[in-house]
Amino acid sequence: MIRLENVTVRRGATEVLRDLSIQIPAGRITAVVRRSGAGKTTLIHLLNGLIAPF
Repeated sequence: MIRLENVTVRRGATEVLRDLSIQIPAGRITAVVRRSGAGKTTLIHLLNGLIAPF
């Protein structure tokens, strides 16, 4: 299981993700679909441990 609760990520002075809460059960295939600039890549970097939440 992947669980994030009230996570905020900043890039410089910009909040890219604000108060994000998500729960993904083990073995589940999940797609993240939003417009360009919505923070999809930042979310993947957060889940991979490449960046830390604020």
